Amino acid sequence: MTLSRLTRTALPLVLTVLNLSVAAQQADMTLASVLEDKIKENVVASASDESSSSQVSLEKKASVESRSSAEENGSATERAETQEEKAHELTEADQTHDENVKSTLVQISEEEQKKINDLIRQAEVYLYGDGVPVNLQKAAELYNAAGDLGSPKAKLRLSTMYRQGQGVQKDLNHAFELVMEAANQDFAPAQSALSSYFRTGIGVNKDIEQANYWLEKAAENGHTRSKVLFSTILERDVSNPASLEKAKRFTEEVKSEASPQEIYSIGYSYANGFGLPKDLKKAMEWARLGADKGEVNSIYLLGDCYWREKNIAEASVWFEKAAEKGLRAAQLQTGRLYRDGAPGVEKNLGKAVKWLEIAYPSGDKNDVFSLVVMRTTGPKAVRNLAKGQEWLDRYIPEATVEELNEQGEKFWNGDGVRRNFNLGGALCLAALKKGDRTNLCGFAEKLGTKNWRKADFVTSYSLLNQCVIDHPENEQLKKAFDALQERMSAKQVEDAQELDPTDALNDYLAKNNPQLN
Repeated sequence: MTLSRLTRTALPLVLTVLNLSVAAQQADMTLASVLEDKIKENVVASASDESSSSQVSLEKKASVESRSSAEENGSATERAETQEEKAHELTEADQTHDENVKSTLVQISEEEQKKINDLIRQAEVYLYGDGVPVNLQKAAELYNAAGDLGSPKAKLRLSTMYRQGQGVQKDLNHAFELVMEAANQDFAPAQSALSSYFRTGIGVNKDIEQANYWLEKAAENGHTRSKVLFSTILERDVSNPASLEKAKRFTEEVKSEASPQEIYSIGYSYANGFGLPKDLKKAMEWARLGADKGEVNSIYLLGDCYWREKNIAEASVWFEKAAEKGLRAAQLQTGRLYRDGAPGVEKNLGKAVKWLEIAYPSGDKNDVFSLVVMRTTGPKAVRNLAKGQEWLDRYIPEATVEELNEQGEKFWNGDGVRRNFNLGGALCLAALKKGDRTNLCGFAEKLGTKNWRKADFVTSYSLLNQCVIDHPENEQLKKAFDALQERMSAKQVEDAQELDPTDALNDYLAKNNPQLN
């Protein structure tokens, strides 16, 4: 299988929720509930801490997208100007909101801090819909009350709501004012957000100098993402040793102090240009650091980076390591690689079956059908009709009648696959039981084939007889009907002639299910 084909078989992802059940659940939502969830999603994202919201879990990423080499060409410096603008188009979802961070400029008593914490907890109940309907207006009121008591965190949350117009009237100027207040309280996440406001001109005129000033303050105050982002800016000043030294210091601090999840988040951001300049080399550096710490998403990300470099053999090694640690996306990708083969990866149906079965229900109906095929027609080491039947029972409800008929004919005739009458017949029977009658005469012929365990000469005769009457010009049907009569006893022919074709078909469908044995 070619690399491009392998990529098309992988699940389309990036940043889509890889619980595959989510798509099905959303399909059942009313329009109103979808809109409510979307609003909630935006504000919740803005209220999440860096380790949970900036990090895009690769458990929710079912595949690795193949990137063109042109997309990866060029240094980070060459792309700096356009990437820098993108890097700062961040919501407060990319900031850290620490419950325990207090202002160094405004003294908050212990009693007031307790009130603030209680108000923020109440606000989050309404923000997240924790046991109550989502109520963004109520959440905004509670954040406002906490902000009035001096909480920089509440001010930052509230600024997000004013900027997005969620729960309050959209007001970019007020959003900026709130962020400025929180930043002046020496709250690092707000300083980082304020840098973004200045850089992108949210509620204020663009001012790159001010943007860098506040980004540096956030970095010096220990804000992880700001350290990394400011380092990328400092590194461009290659003629200034002091800038390069400071960039190195910030980077080393993050590497030594950041959690494995934060390290993964940084690597993912570099890999995808998500809040940091897109830089595959740096993405691999951070991914390897996270992998060395045993962080499973980083292990998978490293495989992703090798994949983008077209080094599929090395990518498969890291995918399988992540698979062994239980990451479903990795298990699915590993199973597909072993099933289809790829440059540097030999087909191995034993491993393919192992990983695809473990990965279920991740994947799609094509993955399920491949398990049907491998368990039914594969080599002896993987063949297991009982398992094949289990996967067939899962595949049939998901497949269309067109897919069932197409695959059924393919396996019945051995068209590019190992011929198997029982699998081919079962698939065509499944289409018939779903109400499809377009292939009824072809199915009647199959019922007269002694090589199929579900063959029924009497029913076949009754149906074929009617097909010949309805299609007198079809010589193939006549030949099949004549050949069937030669295989039948006089008693069988007599019984068949007494049957009504419709009754014969309904009786057969009632008594038989799509089975492999």
